[in-house]
Amino acid sequence: SPPPPPPPPPPPPPET
Repeated sequence: SPPPPPPPPPPPPPET
């Protein structure tokens, strides 16, 4: 079977 997809990237830091 194909490998699982990679995890999503982390969210960007909040802009302050």
